[in-house]
Amino acid sequence: MRKLVLFLMLAYAAQAQWIGFPIVGQSLVRGVAGSPALSTSQPYSNLMWSVCGDARTAANTTPLLAPDACSGAIGEGTIESPGISAANTAALLSSNTLLYFESDHGVSGIAYFATPPGIGVSKGSTQAYSVFGDSPYNDLIDSVTKGKAAATAAGKTYQVPVVYISLGQTDYSNGVTAAQFEADLYQLVTNLNTDVPPITGQTGLVRLVTSQMSDWTSYGPQYTTPTVGGSGYSYGGSTAIGELQAALDYPNVIMMSGPEYVYPSDSSIGVHLTNIGYRTEGGLVGWALDTIVRQEKWWGPPLPTSITVASNIITAVFSEAIVCDTTNFTAPVSGLCGFEFHQTGGSAPSISSVSVSGSTATITLSGSTTGTAYLAYAYTGTSGAFAGPVTGPRGNIRSTASITDAGSDTVYSYAPTFNFALPYTWSPPAGSGATYMTGTITGTWK
Repeated sequence: MRKLVLFLMLAYAAQAQWIGFPIVGQSLVRGVAGSPALSTSQPYSNLMWSVCGDARTAANTTPLLAPDACSGAIGEGTIESPGISAANTAALLSSNTLLYFESDHGVSGIAYFATPPGIGVSKGSTQAYSVFGDSPYNDLIDSVTKGKAAATAAGKTYQVPVVYISLGQTDYSNGVTAAQFEADLYQLVTNLNTDVPPITGQTGLVRLVTSQMSDWTSYGPQYTTPTVGGSGYSYGGSTAIGELQAALDYPNVIMMSGPEYVYPSDSSIGVHLTNIGYRTEGGLVGWALDTIVRQEKWWGPPLPTSITVASNIITAVFSEAIVCDTTNFTAPVSGLCGFEFHQTGGSAPSISSVSVSGSTATITLSGSTTGTAYLAYAYTGTSGAFAGPVTGPRGNIRSTASITDAGSDTVYSYAPTFNFALPYTWSPPAGSGATYMTGTITGTWK
């Protein structure tokens, strides 16, 4: 026991800075149904709280393991949270030069609203949850306050450069629009940047990293513009589109880790992930975390930067080199890599073929477009179908780049669900370093 305590003391002494890493959201951020836990040892120096909610003090730190203290308090069992793999993967990519202090503030099955103390409660409510003794937002702020105190007591500095959020399922089923969900995410990141820096003393911004929900088919049809097809299908979950649009409109403070169609879902309701799914999703979030925190660069999945149409040829240029991965995924329509073409007005042609080379996807249509054209991706699914790489709304476009995460999983970055009117252009942010980390909360990069 003395050797273990000495090892941990030496490991924690090696990092001059502690990185607070709060995670918030609904059941998927907690790892519900991801049993048994996989991350049951701490190979780096990462920390978590040993108690949940208001009971925590600056002295209640312990090595980061699954399950966390709140899982035990809620009675969720030994489950795998994506936050653990995220922190461990980020530590791995930093060669253990950064210590991540993960804290989980998720609550299952409730709608979210971003104004304090609203996150984790129904819109306009001041309800507190017994596991926290407060709203999840206020619990997060309390964790930041006590995390700062714990770091100070250990002689370390402390900052919170990233908060990870995974949510949208309940909001989707409640009919929240894409525009409202984007506004809520922006309000949340604004609140975080108002409340966190005065506690930590950090000059850098707090970034919000989101996952994109991919399980709207489990909730039945909800049609978005343009309305396509008919009964029996479910199109582009509104909150999934809101998550994407927030990352496109506010890329300096809201960044998307990637879509959740990548990961296998549980066998009960097809909404939650398996334990390996959570661990691999956490690996991707850890890749994003390391890019933002250590490398001080923007993070995003493969995103279209230009989509043009000429006669019957659509050319989509992405933000990085891509491939059409048919090994790990089955395409909804064989050979189309997840792409869909829609138009309003006229008779819509179909997609004849898709080819991918470098960062460009070339989509050949059966005829010329005659109305307002849209290129969609991973957008249409069968109503009632479980989420995942072989059943739900999905696509095959992923990065050529990859990492190996802390669980020894190979992790790629996959393109998110989108539906863009043509022509379309968007530019990913450029830059890195101090100016990037201390930007302003606007729709521009710095």
